[in-house]
Amino acid sequence: MSLRNVFLLIVCCFLHSSYLISSSTSFEVAEKESDKDNPSCPNAIYSGNGQLLSPGWPNAYGNNENCVYFITAAPGFVIQIHFWSFDTELCCDYLDLFDGPDFSTSPKIARLSGAAVSPATYASSSRWLTMEFTTDPVITRPGFNASYYTTSTAYPCNRDVFISMDALSTLGTEENFQKELQFVANVLLANWTIGHNLTQVVPALMQSDDMISYGFNEIHSLADLQHDVLAYGSKSIKGQRPDALEAVFYLITPRITNQKAYKSGARVGIDRILVLFLSFMPNDNSDLTGSIRYANEIKAEGTTIAIVGMGPNMNVTALSALASGPQYLFTAASYDDLDTNLANGMKQVICAAN
Repeated sequence: MSLRNVFLLIVCCFLHSSYLISSSTSFEVAEKESDKDNPSCPNAIYSGNGQLLSPGWPNAYGNNENCVYFITAAPGFVIQIHFWSFDTELCCDYLDLFDGPDFSTSPKIARLSGAAVSPATYASSSRWLTMEFTTDPVITRPGFNASYYTTSTAYPCNRDVFISMDALSTLGTEENFQKELQFVANVLLANWTIGHNLTQVVPALMQSDDMISYGFNEIHSLADLQHDVLAYGSKSIKGQRPDALEAVFYLITPRITNQKAYKSGARVGIDRILVLFLSFMPNDNSDLTGSIRYANEIKAEGTTIAIVGMGPNMNVTALSALASGPQYLFTAASYDDLDTNLANGMKQVICAAN
């Protein structure tokens, strides 16, 4: 090869290298400018009411996006999402909506893609909703613009409520037993919206050595719930002497704690509350200590305990140790005090539980 040809080869290689460096630098600058136009995924927690946007909206989202939106509502509320606009690559860019706090175990509400899903509204059945937005390496579109709202769909609030009624001889008379049932069915539960996505109620009856109860998902209407509560009136308190308060908590605990409760229809993400009607006190300090141990086990799994002490000899100090706080303790010195005022106070704390 001549010296001239060697020189030309060197010049050619230099120019080619300069072009590659220049092209690469231009691509990187363009890519960084594109990043500015398409902000990174939010991967954030949203609450209350607000707006949800795909990255870069109203401009096109980026390729290979994987964005997660966590939306949470206050206890007793659910989430609604309304899509004002939606436009993604139909085949390969999609938004998954999950009915719960994550996208790995929560049931999927819908997978949205294309441009034909708006306007549309979707709702959770609990206080949590998760969205995951995924795109492929090619073709981008404007994405989505949505509003989210938190709303209560249930009266008095969206809860799983376990009501344990007292059928023990310490009530004193059969008439007092009937007053307790009438109060629960026709006063406390009046106008409640009952259903899987509304308020779920387990009506349970405590006898001396047994508890009769339903599953959380067995009663689907207020009429059925009231009927089942009043049907307990066919029982008699005669001979139903309580052994110990600890025995009451021993029978309740496996029904209200997570493993059994979930199997019977209790919902993940919905606050659970135990409402316990009692007509007797602990036998002694040992009985109280054992009861507190079970009560703490129930509370440790997130269940709130409200107690209604019935009769003239209630020890407020002892009952306070079992309830989730002083505001969750109610007393009715006379069975005629099982009235609307008491029911209104109870509904307030049921809906304040968290």
